[in-house]
Amino acid sequence: MTDPVISPDGKWMWTGSEWIPAPPAAEPVSVSMQDSVIAGDVNITQNNAEDIAAARETNMKTELRFGEQVVKEGAANLQKNIETVGGKLYLTSQRLVFEAHKINFQGGTTEIELSNIQSSRACSTKFLGFIPLFPNSLAVFTKQGQEYRFVLFGRHKWAAEIKSSCLAVEYTAN
Repeated sequence: MTDPVISPDGKWMWTGSEWIPAPPAAEPVSVSMQDSVIAGDVNITQNNAEDIAAARETNMKTELRFGEQVVKEGAANLQKNIETVGGKLYLTSQRLVFEAHKINFQGGTTEIELSNIQSSRACSTKFLGFIPLFPNSLAVFTKQGQEYRFVLFGRHKWAAEIKSSCLAVEYTAN
């Protein structure tokens, strides 16, 4: 029997016809030690990546899909015409999800499939939807030419994470 083909990030396994989530590399190891100097029992548990991911808390209201994980999250505003809608931006392993706060006129959730993202670039927030004001935004372009502008902190890090996640989606699709 040949060894399975695992993706470079270790998260996916090739079955011969499709990429599926890779099984955990090994079972968690539990070690118990006793020492009179310590004056008690010490239990050491090695957690696997799934346990760590499950323990991570998020306030995301949008339901995650099977195998989908939150990669990055942060406060953001989405420019919708002349209104800048406040909320939270989530980058998952499959989508970019913006959830608006309840106090906005234009609320709701905006989802962009990573497989549908053409590119992203640093840009400026636009006053009244057309006057460049502050260089603190990130524009995300879809393959259909639609533009989404997010005002957020660390826009260059967001752009890099989005690009990396899009490449991972493209890699698993091929």
